Amino acid sequence: MVLTVTLNPSLDRSLVVESLRRDVRVFSSGNRLEPGGKGINVSRVLARMGVSSHMLALVGGPEGEIFERLCRTERLPLVPVRCADSTRTNLTLSSHRPRAEYKINEAGPRIRPGELREFLKTYRRLLRGKKYVVLGGSLPPGVPPDFYARLVREAQRSQVRTAVDCDGSVLRKTAAATPWLIKPNRHELAELVGKKQGSFRQIEAAAIELIHSRRAENILVSMGAKGAVLLGEAEIPGSVRGVRCAVGRSDDPSSVRSTVGAGDTLLGAFVGGLCRGLSEGESLGLAVACASLTVAKPGTELVSARELGELMRSFGIHGKKS
Repeated sequence: MVLTVTLNPSLDRSLVVESLRRDVRVFSSGNRLEPGGKGINVSRVLARMGVSSHMLALVGGPEGEIFERLCRTERLPLVPVRCADSTRTNLTLSSHRPRAEYKINEAGPRIRPGELREFLKTYRRLLRGKKYVVLGGSLPPGVPPDFYARLVREAQRSQVRTAVDCDGSVLRKTAAATPWLIKPNRHELAELVGKKQGSFRQIEAAAIELIHSRRAENILVSMGAKGAVLLGEAEIPGSVRGVRCAVGRSDDPSSVRSTVGAGDTLLGAFVGGLCRGLSEGESLGLAVACASLTVAKPGTELVSARELGELMRSFGIHGKKS
């Protein structure tokens, strides 16, 4: 039902230390190595919700072999398109004193034109029978900044909804294709419309501007500890400026341990909720609750299958869906 696309996946290593001091060697108390990337995390969340997906990713080199093995161990539905250069490694380092988190990401492998053509061929094949496509993350060297926009248009020709999570110039070019949904955070939204971050009303106005200028049909804005807001085109009479709005609020902003994967959890649970028959408002509430559980975990850990199951039952979702 869902296709997730990760052009620049990674081996995500997370380490935890008591503290960091200059020129002093320290030892980590925790060490995790997982396949990472926005689309990868979205597929993880979908699987835990009982929603089937295909997980399309560019992988290569020795690191790519480890990446594929880890995906098999997790039973993730990976469809690899291989490249000559090695899959990147990303590092998340968390310290207890002071409580801080450091992220170091590699740029990724250089992708050759033939590899990109093979990726596009596989993408077109996997679009068949899908309802949603989730495009997420940075583009590796060699991939043009308008490539996501091309993937959006390919999906539109197949009448498949696209949800996009990227930033900067890539987001600007992708928005020109009018995807079904974009998921910026407050900073990314402000950058996209060329304004400073502001109040909720200013966030709402910025999103409305994008919707009216046909740069997205729907906008899911993640607002950190304040939750998220969903805005989109309204078809009901009397709606404010032709835009509908739903707000999901986080219950416990004080429990944040790591923000890695929170946005991916939000987007995955939102799309998953729609696939499981929830309304947009219900899907938003479920997504914010799931993201709140992810940020309470260390490193790259996401909301667990058990936690997701409990949340889904509270929204009236029972059993598995293929």
